[in-house]
Amino acid sequence: MKMRARAAVLFPSLNYLGGAVRVCLGFIEILSKAGYEVSLFTVDETRWDLVKRIFGDFRDLHFKEYFIVSSFPRFFNSMFRNIFLTLFYVLEVLVVRFLLKFDIVFVVGGELFDCVGDVVYINTVPFRLEHSFLNTRLGKSAIWKCYSKIYDIFLKLLDRIDSKRLLVTNSYFLRDLVLKKIGRDSIVIYPPVDINKFMVKEESERQRLNLIVTVSRIHPGKSLNVVLEVAKRVNEAVFLIVGSSSGRFEEGLNELNMAIEKMNLRSKVNVLINEPLDKLIETLFKAKILLHTQPSEAFGMVIVEAMAAGCIPVVPNSGGPWNDILDRRQGVYGFAYRDVDEAANIIRSLLSNEDIRQEVAKRARVYALRFDKSVFKEKILHIISKLNKNCKN
Repeated sequence: MKMRARAAVLFPSLNYLGGAVRVCLGFIEILSKAGYEVSLFTVDETRWDLVKRIFGDFRDLHFKEYFIVSSFPRFFNSMFRNIFLTLFYVLEVLVVRFLLKFDIVFVVGGELFDCVGDVVYINTVPFRLEHSFLNTRLGKSAIWKCYSKIYDIFLKLLDRIDSKRLLVTNSYFLRDLVLKKIGRDSIVIYPPVDINKFMVKEESERQRLNLIVTVSRIHPGKSLNVVLEVAKRVNEAVFLIVGSSSGRFEEGLNELNMAIEKMNLRSKVNVLINEPLDKLIETLFKAKILLHTQPSEAFGMVIVEAMAAGCIPVVPNSGGPWNDILDRRQGVYGFAYRDVDEAANIIRSLLSNEDIRQEVAKRARVYALRFDKSVFKEKILHIISKLNKNCKN
């Protein structure tokens, strides 16, 4: 009996609960359906009950799971958890690559280990580059930024021990950033968005409320204070933050709630944590606008999901949301803002002009189809096929 080919998928932690988790699960689905025996390697044990609640069920996925620790000590603050997570992830990647035998290795964790995976898929600004940015998960911590620089130097040394592998980025914004900062070119494959699950029927437009939704992980780098500043300037709507959190950043959630109280916005800004996927979709069907706040976002799958659901995206005029999703075209598929005042003005204008809002929303729904998960699947299968041919030659 012929043994199945073995594939490894490496991801730091599915407990982060962001869009990258869906990308990781997308790789597992493609590989398992292509006949591979798939092994998933993470640093900490996955809280599958929480992952399934937020991202839906995936009973058709078949894979083995391996992890280093069950959980991190509760007394670790977010900075120490991330430092140890990164260190353990480097160790795990090296072990899988050089000590275990797999036919194909996918590094999907967003980090730029461009020597250790057959395919390295980067879906966020790599940690080794985050010291170059403001408003990222590094916050204002000098220690954290110093650690990022040291980590970058270490990976540059690591790059020399093996030949370059196939590097894939999730947006042209990220491709240009990596090329500029590290000198490594890549191919761009947009992440898999389940458009059919979020696609709204046109008649639902009549049921929409003056509701502005922000969907985000509760994380220091997500700039959720922007929601509060905009809400303070817009009296015509209610704002809802639909957040996901596994408890890693409890201090971030506490700070957000305290800021809402301090700014007297409790009647205008609501926060929901770890809403089930069907509830999120229902909320997007009711809302008119998705307000996105992270300025250094590499892509932003939730923006495309919201477009399919009939919401107009209002995003920072930087990063993948503006460059790749809105195609740098103001008012065509959505709107970009430079500061909170401009964001507030855009939202007020859309709420006061229903014809324009529906016109943009209709274009955005159609445009969202270009990011459907079927496109991702086709391109990844093409890469796998090429890798298999190269192995045989």
